[in-house]
Amino acid sequence: GGEPTPTVTPMAVPTDEPAPMPVPEFAPGLSERGLASPETLARTHRSVLGGTSFVMHTNTTRLAANGSTRSTSTTLVRTASAGRGFLYITEQNGSGPSPRAPAVRVEGWSDGNDVFVKQTYANGTVSRSSRPNTAEQVRYSIQRGTAPYFIGSFGPANTTVERFRQNGSTWYRVAGTTRSELFGNVSLRMTVDSRGLIRRHRTTREESPAKNRSRTVSATRLSAIDGVVVPDRPAWVDNVTDPRAATPNPTTSGSTRAPNATTTPTTNRTGTADPPATESAQRPTAANRTAAESWVVAPMPVTS
Repeated sequence: GGEPTPTVTPMAVPTDEPAPMPVPEFAPGLSERGLASPETLARTHRSVLGGTSFVMHTNTTRLAANGSTRSTSTTLVRTASAGRGFLYITEQNGSGPSPRAPAVRVEGWSDGNDVFVKQTYANGTVSRSSRPNTAEQVRYSIQRGTAPYFIGSFGPANTTVERFRQNGSTWYRVAGTTRSELFGNVSLRMTVDSRGLIRRHRTTREESPAKNRSRTVSATRLSAIDGVVVPDRPAWVDNVTDPRAATPNPTTSGSTRAPNATTTPTTNRTGTADPPATESAQRPTAANRTAAESWVVAPMPVTS
């Protein structure tokens, strides 16, 4: 017998078919077509935020039909992790959308159980009140208010999404414009991180020039996500001695609900990447909210 014949494995024959391109991934609710599901994005945003601590700044400017500033408001919210309290401060200049005399400064603080509120009016009068066992309810409303209120008016037909990387992180810019009979022209600009957290959003709503207020611009930014946020107890809380009794409002305007403020950026103390700045020439979104509701950052306790 001779030598055994070695087995030869034929080499793979190359083909001209290109390798499949990887399908780009987007944050929940987003796709290459735009904002595919505003409900999914909003739900994911609130889920990621969860019971963590965060800081929110909001700035709102209302312009008259002639372009002059009718009113401005700012809000700062410092929220500790769930059950550990929060602090909010809202300041307003100018006239508001309600015929009732608004408070020019509203402060709220909670130890995680009761909520204490101080309202200062333009004539210098001050009212203080407390609401027992309402902290989680108010905190829940604050958290829901971190997403654009009018996000439900947008979808893939009227939005675009741009994905980009910055400082090693993936971000998404979402932009859109819509119109409704109730709210007029509404524009939206959002900066979303890879988890689906809306870190920054800006909304512009243009009303009829025949109305007193022709445009409202609101910008919100979240920072210090899951950082060490411990709201300090304000000294004025000591004057609200009985959490079961509300101090009557010394003004004659009746009860007043806290206006919604917008925020200016705050330093991120967690070391995580800050969201990239959004362009100023943008027209953010607005969805199903009444004109007065844009003043309310949360159902803050009302003095009586």
